[in-house]
Amino acid sequence: MTHLANACTVEEANAILDGAHYLGAVNYQPRYCMTAPDGKAVAVDSPDSITIIGRMVSGAEVSVSVATAPSNPSGNRLEIYGREGAIVIRANGALSQGPNQLHAGRGKDALAIMPVPDQYKFVPNGTPTGQPYNVAQAYARAAGALRGSGSFDVDFHLAVRRHKLIDAIERSAAEGRSVTLGQ
Repeated sequence: MTHLANACTVEEANAILDGAHYLGAVNYQPRYCMTAPDGKAVAVDSPDSITIIGRMVSGAEVSVSVATAPSNPSGNRLEIYGREGAIVIRANGALSQGPNQLHAGRGKDALAIMPVPDQYKFVPNGTPTGQPYNVAQAYARAAGALRGSGSFDVDFHLAVRRHKLIDAIERSAAEGRSVTLGQ
């Protein structure tokens, strides 16, 4: 079995889109051992690189490349291209930890920084960026859902769907073929 150390990155792409219908995946693990900060050798049991191609339920084509960089990582980028333009989300670390930068451009216009629309801000101005901001956003959304003023989709059913996605990635890579989710 393959252990997906970067499954959260795949989850970020899947959450923004509307779910994968079928996918093909390839895992690459050139390193089987790495040196920990204390100088000791540590066994590596997760792939250094995961490449996924597929089609979402909506019909959109998707390509995801997740790689572990042992030094000088460049961060994460989520790029969405449509008929009328592009949106790019960038982070120096994980997109789920922030702080993130949002860029957008129409047609052939250069990408420009785009502020996050107010409808996606649930915490007061001045909340610290990064992980504190993300935790505060999650708590605010959960409180709103408990008050009946919105949804908060983190539940057991979501966890089952995500584990099915990870299972499909693992099966595709192990069997060398595309798989349809739900099989």
